[in-house]
Amino acid sequence: MKTYGLLYAAGDAPSERIGEKICTAIWSYGHPVRILTIADAALQDLARLRLIVMGVPMTSSTDVHSDWCVLEQKLGSLDLSQSYVALYGIGDQKAQSGCFMDTMGRLHQRARAAGATMVGYWPVRGYRFSASNALVAGKTCFAGLAIDEHNQSELTAQRVSRWVRGVMRDIESLELA
Repeated sequence: MKTYGLLYAAGDAPSERIGEKICTAIWSYGHPVRILTIADAALQDLARLRLIVMGVPMTSSTDVHSDWCVLEQKLGSLDLSQSYVALYGIGDQKAQSGCFMDTMGRLHQRARAAGATMVGYWPVRGYRFSASNALVAGKTCFAGLAIDEHNQSELTAQRVSRWVRGVMRDIESLELA
């Protein structure tokens, strides 16, 4: 069985809480998931994971959790060409309207540069923000699942479920190609 992992910054309760929901949903497809904090994850082990789900905390475009800063720097030395990477971010589209999910965008660029196949893009439909560095696919999608527990918490469970279904479908399609 292929190993899946979920990575988040230690002490980031929202990313951990949403990550647990994502893991439960992935398990329902028959895939066990190793939950790791960035501090506990050995970088060489990351490259061995078939799917790496990364949880990005709510930050401004310049205020990034120190664990992610370390990982961002080290991603350049990893070969993720045999891995799929899916991102999820926690944010506040009102308070961070001008930089909504920017850290997700930075991590997306680093993971792609490390050779990862990115999966789990998420439509921007249903969000209100003025700018984001996480936009892909002609600016119609975020580079991963965008969760806004401050303004749209009632949508979180449905979004997680739909997103995980899409990630599993993306991987299946790519592996059949």
